[in-house]
Amino acid sequence: MHSYHLLAPLSPYIISITVLSCGLTASSQKRVPDFAFVSLDDTARMISNEQLTGKIYLIDFWATWCPPCVEEVPYLSNAYEKYKGKNFEIISLSFDDSREKVMKFRERKYAMPWIHGLVTRGFGDHLAQEFHVENIPRQLLIDTEGYIIAEDDALRGEHLDTTLGIYVK
Repeated sequence: MHSYHLLAPLSPYIISITVLSCGLTASSQKRVPDFAFVSLDDTARMISNEQLTGKIYLIDFWATWCPPCVEEVPYLSNAYEKYKGKNFEIISLSFDDSREKVMKFRERKYAMPWIHGLVTRGFGDHLAQEFHVENIPRQLLIDTEGYIIAEDDALRGEHLDTTLGIYVK
């Protein structure tokens, strides 16, 4: 018979336990699919998963026309400012149909000073299919070895900072 009242002294840890349950267990971790895309800020630069080995990075699939995606940008901005000096990077891959729309959004609303690329064919794009993007926003956290360590709900809103606090030191 389990005694649930024993959990009361553990209450400071419930948030961490909840967030970890949204992540992936060691046995279920999957490697990030190989990817490469052209940087929106420097079209002569290709970004790939190989270049990011050794960093913890968050991949954010989003679009400027997606209200829930735009709602996540302040959380991403705060996380970037807090963790950018700690071997952490953000990659935002937009489902917008042009580079100009993303650049205009960044000029007018949020600077988003991290890595950007386009998912040129939306949900039919190979990137979207490789990462099982069925809706946006979709976020994945990748460890220094290239394994997916957290996804979606564990990386949204206020959960983002809590999750990053566990993995980014």
